[in-house]
Amino acid sequence: MSTGARGGMRPGSGALGTPGSKLLTTSSPLRGSPSNQNAFQLGTAYPVIPNRLSWASVRTEPAQGEGEHWFMTDRVLIYSAFCADFGPMNLSAVHRFCKMMKEKMENKDLAKKKLVYFTGATPQLRTNCVFLLGCYLCTELGMSPEEAWQCFGKFEPSPFMGYRDATFVRSTWDLSIIDCWRGLLKGIKSGLINFATFNPDEYDYYDHPQHGDMHVMVPGKFIAFKGPTGRRYRLAPGLFSHTPKDYVEVFRHHKVCMERGGRGVVGEMVWQLSAGRDCDVVFSVRVNVHFAVMSHIRMGDVAHITKPRRK
Repeated sequence: MSTGARGGMRPGSGALGTPGSKLLTTSSPLRGSPSNQNAFQLGTAYPVIPNRLSWASVRTEPAQGEGEHWFMTDRVLIYSAFCADFGPMNLSAVHRFCKMMKEKMENKDLAKKKLVYFTGATPQLRTNCVFLLGCYLCTELGMSPEEAWQCFGKFEPSPFMGYRDATFVRSTWDLSIIDCWRGLLKGIKSGLINFATFNPDEYDYYDHPQHGDMHVMVPGKFIAFKGPTGRRYRLAPGLFSHTPKDYVEVFRHHKVCMERGGRGVVGEMVWQLSAGRDCDVVFSVRVNVHFAVMSHIRMGDVAHITKPRRK
């Protein structure tokens, strides 16, 4: 759950799982076996689940072969970059994709068809395509990240890219696809992510800068959000910054106890996060000193020592 770049569903972009406004021009599909078994080739459908599910990266949108169902999400699940970053897709996109895949796999009309999830020809689109497929394999089919990677890691050279920070400078450390899957499963195992109660619509709503750019990082304890400004000013056409009072009702909705006081651009914002109950721990951040404060606070310690106040 990132407070930065986004990879979710775009309003008005068509039904999930259908091409929508076609990204590619229609032509005959390119199928076949590459001469070098370890070399990746555009247009080839590579199996993920034999005789049931494959994936492909293509230059032109393929025609549906008999007994096949080709589908894409390039126009529906979109990563909105800040700089040179291109992913990974956020939890809303992961949740929506896994739900779509489950519905397709259980659809009686598609039971005897081979499903092919395809994407465009760029390395960025390929990487996000495989990331989403792996999320489905790990969360719905019970594969380990290592088992899922066996479906995609055989190519030499690799046709995928490492995920990078949201900057334009040269990346010095990239995040691999398999590490993203490991992080997702760890979040689920630890209880930080619960897709059974996850609300993708609410996630996308608060993810938008117009609605606070906020995400629940640890349920009942921490919310990450883009800080307020002392006065409201225009960021872009139809988009304005938020003042501290804009967050009050939202924090109450998420059971965040907050107090304000002091002086300065924002003043002092104090919040206590423990399932909406009063706590013994108060985490105070002032605008002019918050970087110094944060450098001496271990967030894990704050989470573990938070407890209900005795009445």
